[in-house]
Amino acid sequence: MKAEIIKALENENLAESVARVEKLVAQMEQPTPLALGIYLSLIIALEIQEQQEVGTISTPKVATWTEKWGEEVMEQAVSYARSFLINPQEIFAEIKDRINVSGE
Repeated sequence: MKAEIIKALENENLAESVARVEKLVAQMEQPTPLALGIYLSLIIALEIQEQQEVGTISTPKVATWTEKWGEEVMEQAVSYARSFLINPQEIFAEIKDRINVSGE
């Protein structure tokens, strides 16, 4: 599954990446903060790309996720999303390294 997330992130079509990561996250019983952060950053990037007000899609998602998985998980996810949006290449490299270390 981790390799599928990398493949989705490498996709240049942002809407497709969002859909793929959304599907992968939905398959997880307990998504990690990193997975939620990746998904959140893609949603925010899509909002920006489509010239929507940031939060149009992402804010309701965060509210739902906070109820479902708790504030601590979401604080970590938001931190990952922020980092990914500020410095995507560094975070992307870190994600790939983590996946390679875990053997997937």
